[in-house]
Amino acid sequence: MPGPGAGVSTAAWRRWASKLDDIVTDDGATIDFYNSLEEGEWEEVTDDDVVRLLTPAVQSINVGFCFYLTDASIAAVVAQCPYLTRLDVFGCSLTDASILAVAENCANLVTLRVESCHNLTDASIIAAAQNCAN
Repeated sequence: MPGPGAGVSTAAWRRWASKLDDIVTDDGATIDFYNSLEEGEWEEVTDDDVVRLLTPAVQSINVGFCFYLTDASIAAVVAQCPYLTRLDVFGCSLTDASILAVAENCANLVTLRVESCHNLTDASIIAAAQNCAN
């Protein structure tokens, strides 16, 4: 099991450590906060929580309703997960910068769920549709 990353307190890491078997699949290909946490816990997920779990093996990430995630977490995803095929960010407060980064860096993406992301514009969604060939 991964440990706390640089600059992350041990107390903050313990919050999710007991649920890591549910959040990350055994092969490390899927990170799923949405289906692994209870309603209301999604709002506690931070950029650091997501970033510390990223590896090149990750192919699918679901951070639906993790409202306090910022564009920084998605920038880390696109930088560290070259084989990403699915990204669920529905209900998040991300901006066009996140979706444009996905469009520019995730050529293998098959599924992008962005419903209820009120800070996104059509321009970033169109860019993703045009640049993510799959």
